[in-house]
Amino acid sequence: MGYESMGKSIFALGLIAFLAAQIFGSAPTINPGATPVFQSPFAVNTYSSIVTPDANGTDNTINVESVVGCDQVQYWHCLETNDGDSSYVVLNSTFDSSPASPDIWHTAGYVNVHMTNLTGGTINALTLTVFCRSVGNQTTIHNFHVDGNREYPVTVNCPLSDSYTPVRVQIDQMPQAWPLGDYNNASTGIALSFRGTGKVYVTYMELQVSQDVGQVGDCVGNFFQVTGCQIGRFFTAFIKVFQFIFNGIIFIVSWASYGISILVQAIGILVWLYAIPSLPTIVQIPISALVTALLAHIALNIAALIRGSSGGA
Repeated sequence: MGYESMGKSIFALGLIAFLAAQIFGSAPTINPGATPVFQSPFAVNTYSSIVTPDANGTDNTINVESVVGCDQVQYWHCLETNDGDSSYVVLNSTFDSSPASPDIWHTAGYVNVHMTNLTGGTINALTLTVFCRSVGNQTTIHNFHVDGNREYPVTVNCPLSDSYTPVRVQIDQMPQAWPLGDYNNASTGIALSFRGTGKVYVTYMELQVSQDVGQVGDCVGNFFQVTGCQIGRFFTAFIKVFQFIFNGIIFIVSWASYGISILVQAIGILVWLYAIPSLPTIVQIPISALVTALLAHIALNIAALIRGSSGGA
């Protein structure tokens, strides 16, 4: 037993899942969204902030079916904290809007919020994290819309699950920078459109914003002005050290959430393999037996590797 043997079993399991999905359809998929990116405060002329919803967008509650833990008129309060089923929004996504209808924003599942105002420079990159889950059938985020006229087509699944999964939509570099005044004053704010034949539950949204602080030139002026500028830059660098540590912790936690998201979605596929919809029992039984045998083989390999590592210590 070893890595090679375990790798073969994992490959075989993946192949079975792929073939089953192609033959029988309706299989859940693994799509955790964009990978986390480390935001260095020492990167030239940029810094990042995390903001959450603080008001409704232009279209208010038009596609919010129901809410738990807040008032429907002020539905964004359900999205301010990551508190699971204590507060969440249920979106109308009960039909498939593919191909896109002429009014896709108001016919698909749709949520529109304004995010907390910021100070500083122009926005040049965004990472939106949505804690969501699909109910009934798979739903997919298929549009990320900002400021009324910047639309980014995406394909990120909200997993079929009883628990909320962090799903990321990432715009590494906006083709056209978003002026801060437009962001703060935009009634349109942030909008997401969901496609699918199920419903989507959303409990939390946060936006990581990367801003341009402009070119940093030499300290100029008289003796006191130059001295004050240099002292300020010294403390700025000191603060950036703590920001670097904090961003590093956020980066590690984000990767952990990313890994958990993949694991949860992989478990969803295994559950599906044990109960493929509309599959005759005479076919389901051997598939379930084969999946169980492969999982047992993988578990035995992991146990052998752990014992081997302990014995060599």
